[in-house]
Amino acid sequence: ISGSFGLGISTYDKSNDSYNKNGVYSIKLCVDTNICYKFTVDELDFITSRFINAHIDYAEKKESKNKYHRCYKLPNNKLTNYSNLINDGIINIQDTLTHLISLEVTDIYGNISELDFNIKSTNNPFLNRCPLPKDTINTPFTINKVNIFKDKELYLHMEANSLYEPIMFHYETTDSIKGVFGKVHHVHFDNTPVHKKYVLSIKAIVPDSIKRKTYIATTDIKGNFWYMGGIWKDSIIRTKTRQFGNFCIIADTINPEVKGVNIYPGKKFNTQTSIKLTIKDNDSGIKSYRGEIDGKWILMDYDYKRNLLRYDIDEKLTKGKHTFTLKVTDNVNNEKVYTADFTY
Repeated sequence: ISGSFGLGISTYDKSNDSYNKNGVYSIKLCVDTNICYKFTVDELDFITSRFINAHIDYAEKKESKNKYHRCYKLPNNKLTNYSNLINDGIINIQDTLTHLISLEVTDIYGNISELDFNIKSTNNPFLNRCPLPKDTINTPFTINKVNIFKDKELYLHMEANSLYEPIMFHYETTDSIKGVFGKVHHVHFDNTPVHKKYVLSIKAIVPDSIKRKTYIATTDIKGNFWYMGGIWKDSIIRTKTRQFGNFCIIADTINPEVKGVNIYPGKKFNTQTSIKLTIKDNDSGIKSYRGEIDGKWILMDYDYKRNLLRYDIDEKLTKGKHTFTLKVTDNVNNEKVYTADFTY
């Protein structure tokens, strides 16, 4: 080991006769029997729960789906679950002696698991600075002040306390890819967590005839896009987001898809007690839906994971012929109207 460092551990708890992985109750870190960090899951309130992104190794979870607990506290982590902190859990060995590191993890019932190992400092830095790639921009962002970044085609405004630790903000662009208006903007890295929404504005030349159907999206550069919204003013589109990543402008001119599952024009209901349809929009996504019977609004349940809309027929619905109508609208106001007359 060389210089100051922090530790992270992957840990979970299991109950008897169960394969489920549960969270642990506490984690304690000692250096030569001296406690320098303790994390206890007493409670997490709604206001501070997002700070969990500062407690875990967010980058590791984003990239490999593995969850690691940081055994140190980031500068802007507001969780109150820490105690016995020395130097926020950051270990700094000033000599070349061997030191004992002890980790103790407990579950809610007081069961304990321990891990001990030795470390030794070389006092010789082994990390060399790497040259920055050409055509990239790197700007220091702080945690307790407003951060503003301006370039020819991009503007970013981030409130104070939006980051958990200072970063060297990275920005670059690549030429347009299929389906994109203008360039792809690489706004830092998506494995860096952001606590508050920030303002992101992109300048691009988009024909007026299609502007109202365009929006800012994130992309994996493999043809997949995710809606981030956006409002145009002249040649600039603006949105708010709470993530870094690859941003671009794309259009959605396709209406949502609506398919009846157990309803179709002319359907006769005998013992059927519900109406089911699937709705889908592969581009900007579903914004709203409205179901009606004979022009009167009906309450429908939406199962997002299955793209399924369901209406349980009201017992007050009279026998005879009726008209069912469903209007589905996506995030850029493309609409699809589905109508079916049925006999009940």
